[in-house]
Amino acid sequence: GAFLGNYFVHYAIQKGTKKREEKMYSVNSLPPDVPGNPYSVSSIITQATKILQYCYKAKLSLSHNYYLCCWKMVPETDGREMLPVLLYEKVVPSVGRLVVYSDHKVHAAFWDGVTLNMVWDFSSSSSEIQVNEDVGWCKLTTPDGVQQLIQMSHLGVYERYIRTAIEWCRGLNERKEIPEYTAHSVTEGNWYLSLF
Repeated sequence: GAFLGNYFVHYAIQKGTKKREEKMYSVNSLPPDVPGNPYSVSSIITQATKILQYCYKAKLSLSHNYYLCCWKMVPETDGREMLPVLLYEKVVPSVGRLVVYSDHKVHAAFWDGVTLNMVWDFSSSSSEIQVNEDVGWCKLTTPDGVQQLIQMSHLGVYERYIRTAIEWCRGLNERKEIPEYTAHSVTEGNWYLSLF
């Protein structure tokens, strides 16, 4: 949802009445632990937030570790797994290199050494709202190797990098520059390696 990872709903059944009680908690304002409770709501939400952040980092990674989730693998007809393919690349003078892959991942390597990975849905038209534009996440790596997972709604000091990538993606959507990709459109003869 729009607030994925920021708000959690806790459902509890009252012992005497068997009524369901529903409470929403914000990650930024966790409840104190209640003495005598068999579990800590605050601790569970903290753990869930860490798991979601790990999942976002894995999704925004360019290592394509799809083998970790066997149920997400899409085998080809001959049983081989299909790796994402480079669909579009652009070098912008004094800015950097921007790349789009067939699995909707966007990689931006800026000239000052900052890199950014994010997911963008290029199948939506320019008139549609990009689902993950303001509520998604991106992974930013600084020149010294420090990686940060950044919410699109809280850009902070890295706003110019993220805005640059978003504007570039919007432009590609509007101009329909991303080619249609099907698993059968790539033959073994036209594979190549993209080095950053």
